[in-house]
Amino acid sequence: MLYMLLGGIGYARLTSPSVHEIEKKADYAEHQVTEGKPLLQHMGPALDELSFSFLFHEDFIDPQYAWEQLVDMLDSRSAFPVSMGNGELLGMFVLVTLSKASTVMSENGTMKACECQVSLKEWVDPAPLETRKAEKKGEAGAVSKPGTKKPKSKKATVPKVSKKGDYKSVDKKTIVRQ
Repeated sequence: MLYMLLGGIGYARLTSPSVHEIEKKADYAEHQVTEGKPLLQHMGPALDELSFSFLFHEDFIDPQYAWEQLVDMLDSRSAFPVSMGNGELLGMFVLVTLSKASTVMSENGTMKACECQVSLKEWVDPAPLETRKAEKKGEAGAVSKPGTKKPKSKKATVPKVSKKGDYKSVDKKTIVRQ
């Protein structure tokens, strides 16, 4: 049973987060008033923030590999979907902070278990209309089969010729006698 998906990384029951927090906020602007307390103006909802704590143990997953996957997500600087195992899509998020504490080490220094803290911030598409248009444009259209593309040939530009007696008019400016 899948507990959650962070982008393309799935976490099952034994590797699922030990702590899962969601923080929702609202933004308010503060306006100073003469001889009184400031007034608040609601600006809208703030970006959601998620935080997870993972305990990776070598009995269930390679802790170093799990850590490297999270580091790769942080280094990619891209948004990814976060969804729960029941199919609930929490939205698109970027990985903001990542920390690791090695809890069990072998005699030679190999990590056997670690605790990872992950913080995510909601990502909102800055141009949703253009993104949807681009996605629809990519979905539409014919798909060409590989190897069947004909080479492009240049067509010769032939001027239009109209006959007037013994003379030909070429391009409405040049007159040529036959």
